[in-house]
Order: sequence, then structure tokens, then C-alpha cells
Amino acid sequence: MKGPTMVTIGRVLGAHGVRGEIKVLPLTDFPERFLDMDRIDIFRPEGKLIASLSVRTIRLHEGKGIFLVGSEDISDRDKAQALEGGLVMVDPSERVPLPEGNYWIEDIVGLAVVLSGTGEELGKV
Repeated sequence: MKGPTMVTIGRVLGAHGVRGEIKVLPLTDFPERFLDMDRIDIFRPEGKLIASLSVRTIRLHEGKGIFLVGSEDISDRDKAQALEGGLVMVDPSERVPLPEGNYWIEDIVGLAVVLSGTGEELGKV
């Protein structure tokens, strides 16, 4: 998998504690999705996959708006800290379904904007 074809849903802020947990800031309108994840793929901003972690534990850090993620794949603070700045990304097929009438921006770019009453084209998204 390559990063540019993926959707960013979070960013690794750094390590938490000494046992290798990472702090993840959700960058999604659906942060609760993290609670159901059993795998987290972390990419560098330029798109290189740097870690594919099996999730052992994940919990909301109360009052901070971040998630604390534990994985068998990270055994200490140094390994966790090395992931700082990484982007948590998912395949577009793993996005949370939107309610009817709502669209992902990248799905409507290039479409025509038309007045419903007259059919007049106003431009493109």
C-alpha cells in the first residue's frame, strides 16, 4: 500500500509512558472509529509505510482528545517515539459510511455545480 492512495485519519504525537504506547490525535469527524481498530498503519508524510501495528489496547485519554494505543509490535518508549509525526492512514474502502446526501470532498472534485430549477451550470467543484 502507498500513502498517497490512503486516507489520513490520525497523527502520531509521540510516546506515552515507558511501555511503548503511542499517542494518536484523531484527524477525522469519526474519532470513535479508533476504538474498533485491530490494526494501525503508520506512514511518513511522503507516503512511505513505516509501521503496521497490531492493536493490543486502545483507549481515549480523557480530557486530551487523543487515543493511547498499545501494540505487541512496540516494546519500549524509544520505538514508540520513533513513530512521532507519522500519519495513521486507511484504505478509502475503510472510511466510515456517510449519511445519504453527504460526500467526501475528493469524490466530488471536478463535478459540475448546477442550479436545480434552471439547470444552469455555475461552475465546477
